[in-house]
Amino acid sequence: TQFPDFSPIFLSELSFKIRSLVLTGTPSRHKAYFRVRIDNFYPYSSRFGFFLNVDRFHASFMEPEQIGHYCRPTPALLNAMYLWGTHLAPSPLDGCDEEAFLQNSLHHLSKDLSSSHPHKIIQSMQTEVLLSYYYLMHGKVLAGHYHANAAVSLCLSSGFHRIRTPELTVSSSTSLSSPRKLSSSLAKAKDDAEEGERVDAFWAVLVLNNTWIALQESHSMFYDLQTIGVDTPWPMDAFEYELQLLPSVSSDTIKGFLDSTNIEGFSVMALRAKAAVLLEQATVYASNPDELESGEPSEFIRLDAVIDQFKSRFPIVDRMDVTRSEMDTLLMMQMMTHAATIKLHLSLFHKGEMRARQKALAAAQEMAILTHDIPSTSSIRFDPIVGVS
Repeated sequence: TQFPDFSPIFLSELSFKIRSLVLTGTPSRHKAYFRVRIDNFYPYSSRFGFFLNVDRFHASFMEPEQIGHYCRPTPALLNAMYLWGTHLAPSPLDGCDEEAFLQNSLHHLSKDLSSSHPHKIIQSMQTEVLLSYYYLMHGKVLAGHYHANAAVSLCLSSGFHRIRTPELTVSSSTSLSSPRKLSSSLAKAKDDAEEGERVDAFWAVLVLNNTWIALQESHSMFYDLQTIGVDTPWPMDAFEYELQLLPSVSSDTIKGFLDSTNIEGFSVMALRAKAAVLLEQATVYASNPDELESGEPSEFIRLDAVIDQFKSRFPIVDRMDVTRSEMDTLLMMQMMTHAATIKLHLSLFHKGEMRARQKALAAAQEMAILTHDIPSTSSIRFDPIVGVS
């Protein structure tokens, strides 16, 4: 009997094994086949930027309708998760290979966006994030950066950076380059938990983008948002969204953090997002010769002070009551912050400036201590960002 829970895919030798398995056998057998891959993925999902509500996603994954139905996850997303689940398997899994799932995900991406699936935008963003980290894991820079840019483009064009933005009327005198009014192709969130999922999506994409900026020392689209503003509030824990703790209005989130006027955002994900902002700021500043040679010294001093102030909270962070996975995320956050210090001071270090040398070396030593203390069971060993930081 033909199993309907997988769309037929383009013919290739790479996908032959998986097509043979998926298109024959019983539905229960195949549900279990894919469940193994999903279960492999969940424990490490935060390492690869998975921002969707796990409970809601899993409920949709378990729906009996065939793939492509509006109540199921999009085909591209499912294949991206099967891809990671296969990669993370402790031993080779029979009947498929990673390349088949990768090609299936790529094949469905553009089709998903043109479909009528109610969650096509956010799930396509999630797919792009997962694929970008997968390529980063394998050192494929061009492909990884391409999917990161695709995630950023979807994120900004859909208005994810304007969640809970003030409802201001744009006057004729307001610059068209800096409108505050939300322009979004998203339908209104059905509840605070869904809106929280969108908040998490924005910051997950920002962390991904800033990782690539640090890797390539290239221009950042998010860097330009310092002038037009990011209003989306800092991410929260899932239960906080369900308790409707999102602020009714939010504005200038990143700008307020860099100006030390915004003291919100203390969830594990928020702290990691802040570290990513600092790493991006330091990378862009240090990679700009004009900034280094003739830029405002006060800008360097200000950014250095913001990084130091953020580091001063590490002792408090170390005492947070968190899960093992969250502990790994906080460890990554600290590593990224130390990397920001190194990025910022490295150019002056090469010029022989003693203070820059001392700060860069101290940050490198702190990173060495952190990595030395990582247990062998830590999920960080699967984190693609470790090689970047």
